[in-house]
Amino acid sequence: MLSKIFIQNYALIEKVEIEFSQALNILTGETGAGKSILLGAIGLILGKRADASVILDPEQKCIVEAEFWVKLTPEIIQILEQAEIEPSEHIILRREISPNGKSRAFINDTPANLNTLRSLTSIVVDLHSQHEGIQLMQEDYQLNILDQYAGLQNEVSSFAESLTELRKIDKKIQDLRQQEAEAKRQIDYYRFQVEELRKANLSIEEEEQIEQDLMIMQNAEQIREVLLTNINTLYESDLSVTNQLASISKALEKIASLSPDINEELQKLEEASYLIADAVSGLQRIADLTEYDPSQLATLSERQSVYNRLKLKYGVRETKELLALQQEFEQKLGQFESIDEDIADLEKQKKQMQTALVLKGLEIEAARKQAAIHLANSINQSLKEVGLSKAEVQIAVERLLNPNGLLEIENQKIQPDSKGINQVRFMIRTNEGLPMGPLSAIASGGELSRVLLAIKTALAEKMQLAVLIFDEIDTGISGEVAMKVGKVMEKIAQKHQIITITHLPQIASRKAKHFFIYKQIENGRTYSRIRVLSTEERVYEIAKMMSGENPSSFALQSAGELINN
Repeated sequence: MLSKIFIQNYALIEKVEIEFSQALNILTGETGAGKSILLGAIGLILGKRADASVILDPEQKCIVEAEFWVKLTPEIIQILEQAEIEPSEHIILRREISPNGKSRAFINDTPANLNTLRSLTSIVVDLHSQHEGIQLMQEDYQLNILDQYAGLQNEVSSFAESLTELRKIDKKIQDLRQQEAEAKRQIDYYRFQVEELRKANLSIEEEEQIEQDLMIMQNAEQIREVLLTNINTLYESDLSVTNQLASISKALEKIASLSPDINEELQKLEEASYLIADAVSGLQRIADLTEYDPSQLATLSERQSVYNRLKLKYGVRETKELLALQQEFEQKLGQFESIDEDIADLEKQKKQMQTALVLKGLEIEAARKQAAIHLANSINQSLKEVGLSKAEVQIAVERLLNPNGLLEIENQKIQPDSKGINQVRFMIRTNEGLPMGPLSAIASGGELSRVLLAIKTALAEKMQLAVLIFDEIDTGISGEVAMKVGKVMEKIAQKHQIITITHLPQIASRKAKHFFIYKQIENGRTYSRIRVLSTEERVYEIAKMMSGENPSSFALQSAGELINN
């Protein structure tokens, strides 16, 4: 149960602490007095987002703190332990909002994120909002209600994850099929390019050798002439360098005995003579090999033109770029040729995932159909208690049929969504003999309110919710029906704590802790205040709800009778 809530500097609330009854708690007050503000503060505790606009005094932070007593279920223990919080039946939740809009959340004084707060409070509290009656007419909301009742949240989440993976695989297949179609148009082009470059048998080393050989071939006569002339100078003529070195060596040998240092220099001249002889031999070999050959020159020129032509064709300047293009073309050609294999592999994966998804979908569907029967029976029982004795609700669980569906079940094409393979429709007839129809087309505002209350009652029983919070769930009803709704709330409050805002005296008069919310102006500023009403004050407040300000003695008497009855 929600035993206590402390609110400071929130909207029109300066500071207030409220202690709730563990049964029925009634909140009344004039329109705009701050009843919804109180629920907004409770919403913060439930993990709703907030910003600095809710702060009353912009110089101070806003604090909302709620004290819960809960039954430690495995789910609650798991949530607390994952947040590194010691499990306890006594839980204090706190939200702090600083003037700059930064929000912090705490569970038993331990910092926690909003997801943890939501996960924890969703097990304990159900907060009904004023627009929930409109949501009830939407099929997605009806499906969520059924899944909550059936406890299928984890299964549906798992289905959604598997569906996401299946769609990724399907998208890959579609992309590959597009590539395959494109490949059919481009494969001949790339195959020709690869064949041309392979046939050219390009090599950076070969190109460098060709350039060198051509340079020699084109200058062969000049090279040969220079080589032979200088060979003669070095070795063959009478005045050759070799002969002169020999003459110098003989002259030095005659005086070598006179100076020991001369022998050392003679050795150097002898080495020089050997080096010159070796160089002459090398130059002669080059001269012998250097010969102008028109046929070889043509061959080299033709081979060089292959390199130049391909560079020009492919718009590159260097052979290494041609080789890189060849590698790229070969890779693309390999990719094109492997597309069929890739598609086949993905199709196999897709089929396996479809089979698994069908099984998951059918398991969820079976659980939904079973839960739909029980939920409809529970709702129908509650509808009798709130004055719709002839009304009947049926919950239809149907498949999402689509001729282009991603799944096939029993020869039917199904287009699943993140919630499974089904759509759910709450059907109702409010009077005997009438056909069933969707809630949005059949039920009036007051009937929707009672259907919603019946649903909340069923969910509370099934999900073991400790706290039910209603924001004017009695919209559209009055008179005897309101009396019945009040009795149902009182009955529910025997098992579940109820906090409800109401404008109806028939509900406000039930056995409950009655809070009165009002506005008060102090020092030119408006504040929302809240206080618990005594029995006498309840009589007066309910009389005002019946007849307006300054209620008559008759209204006071009627209000007293409502409370006593």
